Amino acid sequence: MAAIGTGAVAAGARVLVGRQGAIAGTEGTVPVGVAAVLRASQVQLALIALSSADLLLTRVVLDESQAGQYALGAVATKAAFWLPAAVGVVLYPRMASPTHSARAVRSALGVLVGLGAVTVAGVALVAPLAPLLVGQAYAPVQGLLWLFALDGACLAVLQGALLSAIARERTRLALAAWAALAVEVVLILAFASTIEQLISIAVGTAALAAAVVSVAALRGAAGAPES
Repeated sequence: MAAIGTGAVAAGARVLVGRQGAIAGTEGTVPVGVAAVLRASQVQLALIALSSADLLLTRVVLDESQAGQYALGAVATKAAFWLPAAVGVVLYPRMASPTHSARAVRSALGVLVGLGAVTVAGVALVAPLAPLLVGQAYAPVQGLLWLFALDGACLAVLQGALLSAIARERTRLALAAWAALAVEVVLILAFASTIEQLISIAVGTAALAAAVVSVAALRGAAGAPES
């Protein structure tokens, strides 16, 4: 999964940035050890769980046919999630720098939102062709593919915001993702009995988590000095 790979890179980058800062004597650099890596890992674990919960619960709330159709639609979610994954990794060193953090966080989230909007629009445009291009199995969910893509786009923004939290040692922001996961599971088990209901709940919780964590990340970075 994209979150696993990105999380591993982010953890490694965090160690590298800390070491480089220690060598250069950069002011404000904190030592990086096992505890910091574990805190970063739980942030990514929250994202992995949130991005997988709906798919894992399909067999619980949907019949076998609908669960299979949902899995096909989830391909669009994974595509929208994977496509911009490099953005946060590329900007991670700048997000970890006290002198560039605010600008880097704004840039990362802005690019992720823009790419997400383009991806969702593109999926909406080509969705009617999905049965022709990849098979009739996509016919039952072709009208919902843009929603699946929106779910992935929201998760990508959330991942970018969480990476900024790792970079700035504010991993408590992951609590919002864990809370969103709990809400999503409860709502799915209580109310989801169709594909439309399930993906709507997934999109709603992902969007809310992305918004909350992004706002917190931007506010936290706002106080950082610009170069």
